[in-house]
Amino acid sequence: MGEVPQGVSPLGFVSPFEMDELYAGARVFIHAGKTAPDGDSDGLPNVLLEALTAGVPVASTDAGAVRDIVEHRLTGLLVPERDPVALASAVTELLENEGLRAKLAANGRDRVLERHDPGKCAKELAEVLCPSDL
Repeated sequence: MGEVPQGVSPLGFVSPFEMDELYAGARVFIHAGKTAPDGDSDGLPNVLLEALTAGVPVASTDAGAVRDIVEHRLTGLLVPERDPVALASAVTELLENEGLRAKLAANGRDRVLERHDPGKCAKELAEVLCPSDL
């Protein structure tokens, strides 16, 4: 593992309650997912759903199923995986552009609530497993 960049402080374990506080104070959420050499990768990382639900705009690599929730320049910023310069540029753009942050935060939150609301998903699953016309 490389050195921790200057100005970055790894937190270690953070409880769900502490995460809520961190999301509330965050201007940007950065997700640097990558595909393993054997092809394994995250499906859809829960942390992206959590950040977007909390109204935090995201900058993410396009690894795994991230594109299922993050649409470039609509619900977040996407960059190729393993491209730290592109990710840094996306983060800088978000930090410098309050209007873009607000747009992506609102659109991202709406996307998560539309596609991943637990109640809605449970109802849709129940309709598939237990159709009322039987």
